[in-house]
Amino acid sequence: MEGNGATCADRSHPEIKTLFQHKEIWIENSPGCLAKGVIFDGNFFNLERMRDINNNISTNPYDISDPAQLAQCTFNRNSYRPFDGSSQVSEGFAVGVLPAASASAASPMLNVGGNAAVSGKLGVGTTNPFCNFSLGGGTGDKLALWDAGDGVNYGGFGVQSNLYQWIVPSSSNDITFGYGKSAGLTRNVTFKGNGCVGIGTATPSQKLEVYPNTDVAARIGKASIGYCGTLSNYAAFSHYSKAGTNTDYALLQYSDGSTMLNTSTGKKISFRENNSDKMVISGGNIGIGTATPVVRLDVAGDAKISGKLGIGSTAPSQMLEVYPNTDVAARIGKANIGYCGALSDYAAFSHYSKAGSSTDYALLQYSDGSTMLNTSTGKIISFRENNSNKMVISGGNVGIGTSTPTTKLDINADRIRIESAITTVPTSSSDASGNVGDIAYSTGYIYVKTASGWRRATLSTF
Repeated sequence: MEGNGATCADRSHPEIKTLFQHKEIWIENSPGCLAKGVIFDGNFFNLERMRDINNNISTNPYDISDPAQLAQCTFNRNSYRPFDGSSQVSEGFAVGVLPAASASAASPMLNVGGNAAVSGKLGVGTTNPFCNFSLGGGTGDKLALWDAGDGVNYGGFGVQSNLYQWIVPSSSNDITFGYGKSAGLTRNVTFKGNGCVGIGTATPSQKLEVYPNTDVAARIGKASIGYCGTLSNYAAFSHYSKAGTNTDYALLQYSDGSTMLNTSTGKKISFRENNSDKMVISGGNIGIGTATPVVRLDVAGDAKISGKLGIGSTAPSQMLEVYPNTDVAARIGKANIGYCGALSDYAAFSHYSKAGSSTDYALLQYSDGSTMLNTSTGKIISFRENNSNKMVISGGNVGIGTSTPTTKLDINADRIRIESAITTVPTSSSDASGNVGDIAYSTGYIYVKTASGWRRATLSTF
């Protein structure tokens, strides 16, 4: 193309024509001298004369079909005095950097002094942009939203292998999402440079904070965490389906530290090891070693308590206390201990099957110390050694050495012994000392007290 109105072959520089067709472009003839023109469909590059920075009219526009001249059509300045004599160019654009001694390496490759509109796709670092605005391939720092201009500090976006980065200058800077304009933005989500994330707070101190110290909940998978929906100032955890209820939560803690473990009505609380029940709470009963407790404490296995145990007692003084000083009973194996079921203020012991009877207990003691050993009608009381009867009481008879006494005192032995001699020797048959039935001895006599008085027999040697 030569001068004003010259033709330009399509094959020469089709990229120039395509990029700038129907667009106003400015060409710097030489440092400080500018010409302006438009590429039309008719392959013309129409030039208007412009004054250079020294106010001289340019008369030598370049022919962009000449590679040698085209190589010089580059710019190193952004301030020119246009033909109309105004102070500086305020519209249009400059492309390139003139390879001259006065050129700076930091001079812009694209400088838009006013508004710019791109009807096609814009690529930076790529000649074949896929999206409307593309930063091309490769890795590194891609786009700055804020740039200190020192080549070090900026905030924006970068790319590494399989990693897309949102970059801030230092750990004291935040990334936030919100609504409104920049100066008065309402922050909804904040990512701190130190790795803390805040939702509903701009100053998270933990790795994740979601509306801290408020009655709100977060849902993670099947879990609802935070607020149970009705109880204010409680921290709650529940299944997603149980959120919003004050009866079906799993774990609850009040601000004073009170903690509650809970289950829905008819369900159980399980304490597990390796996902296997070790203790359960069901219907108010506690089961250890059993998943179906039928009493308040149901232990299937051994139990050990190193301290004192109170059942019905908040301050046991003994190793085991079960409702002390009350008319209740405890059952241990086949034994019933405590209350016999009919006699108040008595301590009783009986077989499990005889509990609740005032006639079939085994041992009874009243609060005044009175003690009773008892057996059911027709049964015997045995006094044993090595599980062998030594004395029995049966039908009102006492047997020593026999289990079937036939008299009030039935001694099955070849002798009996009265260890001490009588201390008050009767002086006559009518002596008032002693009781009917007494047997005693002294030197020379054996004494028997009958209903008619004392009788004695002389002891003689042999």
